[in-house]
Amino acid sequence: MYFSRVGTTTYLRNSSTNEIRHVKYTINSGTIVNATTSPNGFQMTSIGSNVAATHNSLTVNGTIDMGSAVLSARQNNNYYSRVTVNSGGRYRTSHPGGLYSGSNVIASSINGYSTTFNRVNYQLDPSSTVEYYGTTTTTITGIPNGYASTNAQKYGILK
Repeated sequence: MYFSRVGTTTYLRNSSTNEIRHVKYTINSGTIVNATTSPNGFQMTSIGSNVAATHNSLTVNGTIDMGSAVLSARQNNNYYSRVTVNSGGRYRTSHPGGLYSGSNVIASSINGYSTTFNRVNYQLDPSSTVEYYGTTTTTITGIPNGYASTNAQKYGILK
């Protein structure tokens, strides 16, 4: 599924019980997907494979604005998911727990709990941007945290 409308598209997930299966999302350059008011965050698919190239579920070439909402994936045993922010892509968050905590105790913008079923990883291009904004104290997260332990999870441009 391609988000390719130039400008802003509002994403709303009103149900916490739906599942996205076998759908890969791509946010194209020039497109902003605003999930800040989504009652249940942004859900992407997960795949029954832990091979990163196979379970890439969300590719950001434009902008995803999560606000304090949470990016998550389907909750199933042995399923994995990944968000990739490519060169020129932007991930915006005002979540108090930061971008990614890798913890089932500390919530964060990307729900990547490694001790429950939600195994979400992420990859940041060196020319991608992660932008923290908001009016409350926010933790700026880094590596190593959970699955985030390689150069692929290092911030390119941090704002």
